[in-house]
Amino acid sequence: MQQPLVSFLMFTKDNPDYADLTLKSIVLQTYDNIEVLICDTSKDNHIEELVNKQFKPHFSYITYVRKEIDTSQVVQAQVLMNMAKGEYVNFVCNGDLLYPQRIERLMKYFLEDNQRGIQVVMSNSAHFSNHGIVAEGTHGRKKLFLRESVVEGRGIGMFILSESHRFLGTITAALFRKSAIFSVGELHGHVYSLCWDLATLLTALRKGSTFYVPHTFVYSRDEERVAAQEDNVWNELIEELEISSEVMKKNDFNMNKEKTEELVNVKVAQIENALKSMMDVQARNRLMKIKGEMESLLQEIR
Repeated sequence: MQQPLVSFLMFTKDNPDYADLTLKSIVLQTYDNIEVLICDTSKDNHIEELVNKQFKPHFSYITYVRKEIDTSQVVQAQVLMNMAKGEYVNFVCNGDLLYPQRIERLMKYFLEDNQRGIQVVMSNSAHFSNHGIVAEGTHGRKKLFLRESVVEGRGIGMFILSESHRFLGTITAALFRKSAIFSVGELHGHVYSLCWDLATLLTALRKGSTFYVPHTFVYSRDEERVAAQEDNVWNELIEELEISSEVMKKNDFNMNKEKTEELVNVKVAQIENALKSMMDVQARNRLMKIKGEMESLLQEIR
């Protein structure tokens, strides 16, 4: 019986050395039935040459597409998703490294799920630097669970809203059932450009359960992650808060009154703290709008 096809959707930009290592960690997967789709927004053709000369001659399942340098990552993800033929998809960020048995181990849980209730299988991740320093979990936090665990999407969704959406460390750590993703980056009719991964993950979690594997199967470069965020730190925070507000208004995860009130208070405090140092008028107005929505929600549930 043939294994289900898994599609790797990889984003690359301006760093052929990192792209080389990431691609090697993908093609060395012990799970056989895969395709690799690459969207490159580099300002030069170094990654294109790397793929065409060193990988495509040996791995026929690799497809490379080139986009303009200002193409956002959510658009890259949408392009790749439309190309994907696999029943399961794994987004991969440039510079991330995958444990060789990762897909084989994670697919086991999907294949054993006869009821098809599991929509996402997550593994633990760790950040590392060019100096080889590794910090397990997001921002050095411990694993979510010490044992393999099936968790309702509601439970993980509430945790994500309570914490930072970067608790996975990288979107690479999640293997999705493709049918769980309605539209990449979209949540309740709105497409998010910076927190597209959060919107995509929450959409999938609403559709079923999650299997969490406490083993570290993904390693993510700290400098790549930080560089991608530092220029958009305020806008990313605002998008995350907008998503939180929308999810709570829709009560996507069936939170009770006490949990909703607790979460709203956390988010309002986060907004008030951000307003102390935010100078941009437009950004402040967006935050004030979110704060008003959350305070209205509080009034409704009390």
